[in-house]
Amino acid sequence: MTGFSMPTDPPPVLFAHDFGSDSPRPIGLPPGASVEDRQLRFSVDAPTTAVGFPLGNRPFGDVALQVRLGLIEGEDDDLYGIFVRRPVEGPRQGRFACFMMGPGGRVAVWGYDGQAFHPVIDGPLGQGLTFAPGRGDSNLFQAVVAGPQVTFFLNQAVIIGLSLDLPLSVGEVGVFVHHGATSARATIGVDWVHVSALMAPNVYR
Repeated sequence: MTGFSMPTDPPPVLFAHDFGSDSPRPIGLPPGASVEDRQLRFSVDAPTTAVGFPLGNRPFGDVALQVRLGLIEGEDDDLYGIFVRRPVEGPRQGRFACFMMGPGGRVAVWGYDGQAFHPVIDGPLGQGLTFAPGRGDSNLFQAVVAGPQVTFFLNQAVIIGLSLDLPLSVGEVGVFVHHGATSARATIGVDWVHVSALMAPNVYR
């Protein structure tokens, strides 16, 4: 009987980089981004502006995303985190879902439909969840994306699982900054990023 053989390898790593290492930088940097103090630094100056910086320079399908990052400059109305499922072309281009934290413990999960943000949750972080709020403190942001289903994690604790209203099967993943109206700029520092497939490859026999 033919079929799929049992995988012998773990799910493949699709993109990974430690910005504290001396290995060559695997991505180009847009205006507002630099590598300094062994971190990827990304700044937004314009007030009430949201910007997403893709990691990996390619769209991804179903993946597990892990990024360790923190707020270097900013105030309590600034938000920082990750985004997933942003198509780079076609009628759904520019749509995505994002998960962000503010230094005061505000948690926000928003969807963007190409024209406006739609909050899913936006309020204080639940009791018992771990979050380092200081400027320069790093937290682990994670997402598991499978079809229309997205689950966001903070420091390995589940924040929310949701189904996207408009399923997006492939798209960019990356870090995200929403600059408020109080600080002169919002700057994040990324320690490392790791993107892996969800399933190990099978061999069909």
